[in-house]
Amino acid sequence: MDVVSKNGSVLLNITPKANGEIPEPVKERLLEMGEWLKINGEAIYGTRPFRIYGEGKAQIVEGH
Repeated sequence: MDVVSKNGSVLLNITPKANGEIPEPVKERLLEMGEWLKINGEAIYGTRPFRIYGEGKAQIVEGH
């Protein structure tokens, strides 16, 4: 979510075998991601990125 909120993108590297078949562990991971998106997809597709990075003006105070 951090990358997306800062207007970034995440690249999924799906590596098929030489015969074009996608390995079973990769298929499982993609299905897990699909399940996650069913629950949390609004955080990806239903929001807009921040245009200005950060949380506003921050003041650094010396000491405790």
